[in-house]
Amino acid sequence: MELESRKEEIFHFENQIQDAESQLNAKSQEVGTLSAKAEAKTGKQQAVLQAEAKHIDLQVASLKKRLVAVQTDLVEKDEELKTLSEACQHGATAVKAKEREHKALLEQHKEHKDEVSKLQEN
Repeated sequence: MELESRKEEIFHFENQIQDAESQLNAKSQEVGTLSAKAEAKTGKQQAVLQAEAKHIDLQVASLKKRLVAVQTDLVEKDEELKTLSEACQHGATAVKAKEREHKALLEQHKEHKDEVSKLQEN
């Protein structure tokens, strides 16, 4: 009887072992599936991040080119302003000289006019 009881116990344990192995296999497959999904998702995320990084790099390169162009334009505008400022300064100097000349001519004209008036009086 004890042998029978032991056989049943062994049979029961063998069934439990088979059930556990079946559950282990099922769980292993689930883990494998989840792992594959995670790798696929990570791969997609990495591809998206790489594309975004490339897009950002292109934008940075474009902005750097625009910055260089704007800096070059700024240097040209500074030179143009310097030239125009010098021209204005020369023009102001010429206007002042003409004003002095005009004033001198007016004074000379007045003197001549006074002389003519004196001569007419005599």
